[in-house]
Amino acid sequence: MNQVSKILNKPLILTGENQSDFPLINVDFSKNLIKTLTKKEAKELWKQFKPKRF
Repeated sequence: MNQVSKILNKPLILTGENQSDFPLINVDFSKNLIKTLTKKEAKELWKQFKPKRF
C-alpha cells in the first residue's frame, strides 16, 4: 500500500467490504503516515454508523 501511495502521490484508505465509511488502514506516503484503526475508534465509528439489522 505504501508503494501505491507513493506512485499515485495520494493517500490510500483500506476499508471493509461495502463499508466505505469505516476506514481500517490509512496510508499516506507523502506524510510518512501509516495509521490503523484502534478498537476504541472502531467502537465510536460503529456507534455513528448504526448498521441496519436484518
